[in-house]
Amino acid sequence: MMAIAAVRLLTDDEEWLSVYVTTARHLLAGRDIYEQPHGYTYPPFPVLLAVPFVSLGDVARRVLWFALNVVAMAATLRLAWRLAGGGPLGRDTARKGDRLAACLGLLAGLPFLLNSLVHQQTD
Repeated sequence: MMAIAAVRLLTDDEEWLSVYVTTARHLLAGRDIYEQPHGYTYPPFPVLLAVPFVSLGDVARRVLWFALNVVAMAATLRLAWRLAGGGPLGRDTARKGDRLAACLGLLAGLPFLLNSLVHQQTD
């Protein structure tokens, strides 16, 4: 996780910035978000999420967006555990088979989780 954070915070090639934050700038300027040179083709809601980040500095924008991605990922994993019937975290109430199923599910979904962090998209 720390390696991904370092790469995301130190590299200039950031899809989220070039697509969503740029489109949010166009939206705030009153332009049509679908008539841009970079060809925004996504639904408009993610652009609204990017609007608060337009006025932030580059480092603050990267750190805050990465932190939001990590929090969203943790919440998703916790809610998935609870939805699957798992007990409160911190208590060892899960059966061995439940823990195995959770680990296998996490292993299967790990590439998608990492992809979301690496590309900083709204996935």
